[in-house]
Parts: sequence; C-alpha cells; structure tokens
Amino acid sequence: MQDVSKILESHKRVERINNILIELASGNFDVDCEPSEEKDEFDAVMTGISMLREELRSSTYSKEYLQSIYRGIVDMVIVQNPDGTIHESNATVSQLLGHDSKSMEGKEFSFLLEEGQEKVLQEIHDELEEKGVCHNVELNFQPSGGKKPLITSCSASILYDKRNQQTGVLYIAKDITKIKETERLLLEKNRELDTFVYKSSHDLKGPLASIIGLTNVANLEVKDEVSLSYFKLIRKSAERLNSILVDLAELARLRNTASQITATDPSQLMEDILQSYLIDKSLSDIIDFQLELGEVQGFFSNSKILGSVFQNLIDNAIKYRKVGATHEKPRIAIKIKQSIVDQSVVCTVSDNGMGIPESKINQVFDMFLRATEASKGTGLGLYIVKTSVTKLKGTIDVDSIEGVGSTFRVVLPSLKEKVLEVE
Repeated sequence: MQDVSKILESHKRVERINNILIELASGNFDVDCEPSEEKDEFDAVMTGISMLREELRSSTYSKEYLQSIYRGIVDMVIVQNPDGTIHESNATVSQLLGHDSKSMEGKEFSFLLEEGQEKVLQEIHDELEEKGVCHNVELNFQPSGGKKPLITSCSASILYDKRNQQTGVLYIAKDITKIKETERLLLEKNRELDTFVYKSSHDLKGPLASIIGLTNVANLEVKDEVSLSYFKLIRKSAERLNSILVDLAELARLRNTASQITATDPSQLMEDILQSYLIDKSLSDIIDFQLELGEVQGFFSNSKILGSVFQNLIDNAIKYRKVGATHEKPRIAIKIKQSIVDQSVVCTVSDNGMGIPESKINQVFDMFLRATEASKGTGLGLYIVKTSVTKLKGTIDVDSIEGVGSTFRVVLPSLKEKVLEVE
C-alpha cells in the first residue's frame, strides 16, 4: 500500500513538472518552480527548471527591450537577408517611404532605392566584404507615390549568428535631405558672394589705379614736404587696398573656375619658380636656399594652382625672415618627395624665420589673420594656400615655434579626375 502511495505521489510530481514546462513554453514565467523539501531526484529536476525559467525570463526581457529600441529608432532600419531580399524593417521606413512593412518583406533591397543607385550600393557591398562595416555613405531612397528621392547617410554592418555564420546585413539610414538642401542653398549663396567680390574687385581696381597714378604725379610736382607725406600715406593705403582686391579676385577665381588636370612634375615646377628668386642677387645673396627635389613620375594635378601654392609658401618664408646682423643667415629648405605606394607627393617648406605665436597657430589659415605684429600682408595669403590645397584634394599643416621658424607640410594626391569642378 505504501508503494502505491509513493507511485501516485511520483505521478503527481511528474505531472506538475509537465504542467510547469507547458506554462513556461506559453510564456508564463511566474509559475511556481520551487522544489519540495524531499531533496530527491524530482527536486533536482525542479531546480534545473527553475534556473531555466530565470534564463528564459532574462532572455525574453532582453528581447522585448531590444524590440522597443528597434521600434523607437527614428532613423530607417532595414535588415537584409543573405540573398539580398528584405527581412524586416522598422516603422520609420514605412513612414518615410510609404511602403507597408509586410509588403516589403521578400523584395529586393534595391526596390527601395532611387534609380541609378546601383553603383553606390555596390560600393557599400564591397566595403562590407572588406571590413564587415560601412559608414556614412550617401544613398538615395525612392518614396512611393512619385515623391522626391530621400537623401540619406547610410551605414551598414554584416550580421552573424552564434556559429559566426552570416545571417544578413543591417542598414541604418539617416534622412539628410533637409541638410543637403541647406548645403545646396549655402553653396549657391557663396557662389553669388564670390561673383560679387570678383566683379567688385575689378570695378574698384580702375579707380585705385587712378589714385596711385595721381600720387605719382604729385610726388613729381608737389614740393611741400607735408603734402608729400600725405600723398605717400594715400599711395600706401591705395596699394594695400589693391593687394587685398587682387587676393580676393584670386580667391573668387579659384572657387568658381573649373580646373584642368594634367600630368604635372612638382619638382620641376618648384625649380622653375625658384629660378626667379635665385637670379635675384638681392635675395640669393642673403638667403640660403636648400633644395631636395626628388624625382616625380605619373603625378596628375593642376600645375597653375600648385604653382600658386609653392609661390605663396616661398613668399611667406621670405617675407617673415629675421633680419639684422644679430640673426643667423635666413634659410629656406624645400623638399619634395613622391610616395611609391599611391604616387602622392609631399612638399615641405621650412625656414628659420620669425615663427608663429602659439596662440595663433590654430588660426594661421583663417581669412584676414595676421599671425605677427610684423605682418604687412593682406592676411589672405595662407588662406588662399589652404583653399588651393583643398581644391587639389590635399592637406596642409604647419609646425612653428616663435623666434625659431616654421615648417609647412603639403600632401597632394595624384588626381584621377580630368577636371576639378566649381565648388
């Protein structure tokens, strides 16, 4: 009789275990899983089930939390299957593109894109294959109903399961349509301003030339010393204003003119520019020019813009040299070297001149900045250099110690474009 009782009790406990498992499978994680006081094999099973319940509860809460984040993301989120079809998308995709989320599932990802985006999409896939991630690529989506394309900044990453098998691609696309429109309007206004500056500078150069000419006549005919000193000041101010107008016109031309790209030899170009300085005894006798011009081959750029960069850097080094018997002889060291990896060219122009105050070093390429009290320029020279280097897709930086000297370093890529378009 006692054995029968034990058997019935065992059946009850087995049934309880089955019921608990059914409850857990249905998502009820509040079911009682506490073991009895018997501490037998059934209790060992119950302890294991209790641990399983907590893991399931934690996993479910995590999943719900992640789903709430997924639903709440304001950018478009699209999950692509390994075969290129859409697996799922968040509500933002439906809101911005006008497609029902269910109707998108199973369709090609390219279905959502504007026509002509195949090349961009291929670039994303190539970068994903190489790096596993891709950041901030401009990708245009096409909303339904014939609306204007949506310009986005799209990032993507490959998804993997626990076995490190690829399960798809995650795309996150941020709508930047308004930002791009604002940029377009800003560029348009900048072009209008550059055109105004360019035309105005030409309109003002005529009257300025007349003023300078009249001061020259006055210097020949006026005998009064006080009057002559006034004419000298007028001429000096007119010449300074003329220099500013010339620089502004050059800046406007640089920004608003398409530039042809041709085979260019920076070393030869630098050597040609330096000839005008070396034959000038007033400079070559007092300045030590040190040249290290390496061989450059297969380099493409715009020689006119590049020549302007070199000219300005040399002029800058000459203008701000230290003068006087107590100082060492002014030295300008110029080096040009080409990378064997990507054919880019590095040019450095170093001097032992006045140097730049530490407080001004970060603003040295700003418009109208005068780095030192001794500066007599327009404050546009280095700004034009920076703009020119940027036009050539390059970079420029400077190291300087006040009273010791400066080194300007320009890095220029070999350009593949045939024309540098208007900015």
